[in-house]
Amino acid sequence: MFRSKEPIPSVAIFKSTLLAWLAIAAALALILWVAPVQAQTSRDALRLDEVRKKEGFWKSIANSDPSGKTGCRQIMAYALSLVEAQQSPERLPRLFDLLTRMQDRNPRSKTFGNLRWRWEDAKVDDPNAAEFCMHDALLIWLRHRDWVPLQAQQQLTVLMQYGLEGVLRHRVPTTYTNIALTRSANLIVLGEVLRRSDIAEEGQRRLDEVYSSTAAHGLHECVSPTYYGIDINALTLLAVYSQNERTRHQADALLRLLWTDIALNWFPATERMGGTYARTYDFLGGRGALDWQMWVNGWLRTPTPGKAERVEPYWNEWTPPQELHTLNVQHLPRLVRQSWGEGYGQSRTYMVFRDVGLSTLGAGYGGEDVPLAIDLAGQREAPRGFFRADDQDNPYGVKKHASGAGGQMKATHLTPFWIGAQRTTDALAMAIYNSKAGESNTPEAHLVLPRAVHSITIAGTAIDLSGRTTAVPLQGVPIQLGQPVIFRYDTAAVGVRLMAATTGDNRIAQISLVDDQNQFGCIRLTAALGSGTAQATTAPLPWPVVALWVRVGTDLGNDAAFGAWQRAFESAQPTQIERTTRGITIEVPSVDGPVGFAMVLNEAGQPAAAKIVPEPSRSVLELDGKEVGQPILSAVARP
Repeated sequence: MFRSKEPIPSVAIFKSTLLAWLAIAAALALILWVAPVQAQTSRDALRLDEVRKKEGFWKSIANSDPSGKTGCRQIMAYALSLVEAQQSPERLPRLFDLLTRMQDRNPRSKTFGNLRWRWEDAKVDDPNAAEFCMHDALLIWLRHRDWVPLQAQQQLTVLMQYGLEGVLRHRVPTTYTNIALTRSANLIVLGEVLRRSDIAEEGQRRLDEVYSSTAAHGLHECVSPTYYGIDINALTLLAVYSQNERTRHQADALLRLLWTDIALNWFPATERMGGTYARTYDFLGGRGALDWQMWVNGWLRTPTPGKAERVEPYWNEWTPPQELHTLNVQHLPRLVRQSWGEGYGQSRTYMVFRDVGLSTLGAGYGGEDVPLAIDLAGQREAPRGFFRADDQDNPYGVKKHASGAGGQMKATHLTPFWIGAQRTTDALAMAIYNSKAGESNTPEAHLVLPRAVHSITIAGTAIDLSGRTTAVPLQGVPIQLGQPVIFRYDTAAVGVRLMAATTGDNRIAQISLVDDQNQFGCIRLTAALGSGTAQATTAPLPWPVVALWVRVGTDLGNDAAFGAWQRAFESAQPTQIERTTRGITIEVPSVDGPVGFAMVLNEAGQPAAAKIVPEPSRSVLELDGKEVGQPILSAVARP
């Protein structure tokens, strides 16, 4: 059994003859000793509390089959909770028996060794089940095997033996970062635990592929509040428990890269992941599984670890260097740029100030991404600013629907072609709702912002949101194409101009400022791309199109400073807007130079990025123009 413990210093007996400065030093030492002990006590309390909270779950499965929605990951996670809290070991055989019944043990099956995601499933629909379950099974085995009853040990061994086959058959690309890392870790450590050197070597080959891909093109699932937590778990499993020195060094380097990435992208003013995300399940708040890692390392100063999925077993096996937290808090402002793929535009930019942040993806990632984001200082629970392509009357991303092969409930959005450009305070982006985005007849484009705004102006005219009730909501203040809309938030400001907004039948879309009195504290700029005005555009494209220019202002501590910033944005004009039947080119001025892009239709008649200004980043991770990610990985010999 491996349990990492924090050292407890010996207690000195002080005599009155000791000098006063020694007494002071002893007092300081006592403080330094008490702090980690209190932290550990708090974590122990959380583990016990987690078990108590799941008592109802146990009662529902103790003597009868689980409900149809009960998942294998839920059952295995409960087993891990019990062993981490060292509670009720007699329950483990029942839990492992249920998992055995969910495991595919037909050697002729393509999913041999994997598990059904839910009890009700007729077959294995989501092969990720083996990855998550085997990760937790390994933690039980490595950390608490001696505490587990013999019957449960035997059951767990067989589950892992079959599970190894399920993981081996589960093929994923290196760009599926969290599962690629988890699969590599599972194969390596399962191979070591079960004494299958061939499996461990296969896992090492997979880890080499992820390492090489990351060194060349960056982390593909970039800046995810959910999946960075899973990445850290997989890499910590390797860094702490692998028997192979080279493997541990690679995992250590990837952990350092991840934590440096987090340090640059964590928005300290709200203590949550900032900027654009490749994948998230919390569009409004940017919270997720990573919250546990941030809380346990002191970056998230809340009584509990936020929206973390569970209490993770890792406390102090791998701790990020303190200088990264110092960098996060003190290095402001900062410009972060990074690549997340080899395709043109597969990059990300994030400008972070003390009171505001602006971020853009150069290309769209998928239905769970946030391609444009605005962070504003305030409460952690307050909504973020973000762009969302929608057709389900779900502008805030809170309504979930079945998604993916496993039918999991997610708040995905449409996936229009996306192109974005940014220098520092200015970003320009466009979404084209082409045929690949689905056959929706009611596409919408939303820029969501916090409702707690000090003032709003549209083309210089003030808009008053005060005093409205749910009975008389502000359903929509019309906005003309190109009109500047200014939002003031304390010392920060956000300016927005819609540069294009057209329907698929070549009409100017209806654009509105909407306050629907939602419970989430949001307002939004909405372009209804399925219902246009009578005004037609020239050189139409066959799909709905929206383009927006966003500028942020920082440290506008008085009316004079804000007024000067407002006038500058309202008077600024695009330097180029060109629209043809074969593409669109837009360029706007910023304080640092031009920002723009050119979109053309490729040979297949689909939109493609021809030019982005400034050029997308090719850095693994860049801070203020300096590559900081590549040296971290280069310190370890490349595979």
